[in-house]
Amino acid sequence: TKVESEPKNTVPVVTNIPEKKEATKPKTTIDTVTKVAAPVRPNPVKTAFQTEKKPKYKELHTIVYFPFDIDTLTQTSIDTLQNFVNRIGLSTINRIKIIGTADKLGSDQYNLRLSEFRANRVKQFLISRGIDPKLIKINAVGETISTGITEEERILNRYVEVIIYID
Repeated sequence: TKVESEPKNTVPVVTNIPEKKEATKPKTTIDTVTKVAAPVRPNPVKTAFQTEKKPKYKELHTIVYFPFDIDTLTQTSIDTLQNFVNRIGLSTINRIKIIGTADKLGSDQYNLRLSEFRANRVKQFLISRGIDPKLIKINAVGETISTGITEEERILNRYVEVIIYID
């Protein structure tokens, strides 16, 4: 059997159909099947939020520690924060996140409040050094995840972390 010229977008399909009279040799026929194009998916529409390039800010971190049950800055903490601000420069700051923590001693409510006081103390220090208060966000978390069984572990849980995002 000869294949005549086929229309475009067709594919030859070979099938074996046994003849009733001749059991030993099947008859071969060629049919054509029209190709079906894959469905065209429209490009998803991007929202204004997705099309904006998100700025990549550099993060700088510092931590200041507090004595047990106290929310005032020590001289060491003041020096640490002052050096941190001096190193960065006020003009490059995009935003600031302050995270206050406490150790396990005391009730959950008390520790949450203490960590908030500590974070606010650091915020007030940064404002006094010329940082715009609108750039600063506070997150008081209370007790930290660490177990804090020994005094050395509890000391490490009494801190405020400052994260400054700069351009």
